[in-house]
Amino acid sequence: MTSISVGPVFGELLARRFHKFWTANGSPDSFTIVEIGAHDGALALDILDSLPALDPQFAKATHYIISEPLTKRCLFLQDRLGERATIVSNPEHIQAEIGVLVANEVLDALPVHLVRWSGSSWQEMFVGLESEKLAWTIAPCSDSPLSLHLAKLPTDLPEGYTTEVCLELFPFLKELAATFEDTLLLLIDYGFERQEYYHPDRNEGTLQTYSRHQ
Repeated sequence: MTSISVGPVFGELLARRFHKFWTANGSPDSFTIVEIGAHDGALALDILDSLPALDPQFAKATHYIISEPLTKRCLFLQDRLGERATIVSNPEHIQAEIGVLVANEVLDALPVHLVRWSGSSWQEMFVGLESEKLAWTIAPCSDSPLSLHLAKLPTDLPEGYTTEVCLELFPFLKELAATFEDTLLLLIDYGFERQEYYHPDRNEGTLQTYSRHQ
């Protein structure tokens, strides 16, 4: 269960934050909300339902856009939200002067490198074949951007400590940054402070993989 599953309060709180940003910038006649990774549209509906009671003028000024790359989900969202939202396949198709970009539980869906501490250096873990079966293989980190990132990680960790490195975050943000001239960017996800994240007892990382939802 997530914050969206338990009721509309999360969407209402976000709507209030968006309204605060709108008023702080002079209550413009046109204001765009862009959501990345809207899933079934539940959060979008909670936000949209909150706007009229919050401020009718704000509701009138707001345009809601959802960026969704999957064709079937685009059709589903358009059918569910109707004229209340515009569905596009890529954020590159969006150009707005001012607004909010919100992504709820998208960061943990970005691809990562799986790495392991050998006791003296970081190594990368890959999936390979052993006797015609899938198995982990370990190799030195040859990717230069990955090596640069690994140099920033702690080294006082037990041998075999496993964690993940996401190199896609900044390219992801760079792409989104071109959407607006002026924006409030809200990226929402679960996580840990650095000290807790790299605690020696959390030595198996957080990566999970699924096949057919199993």
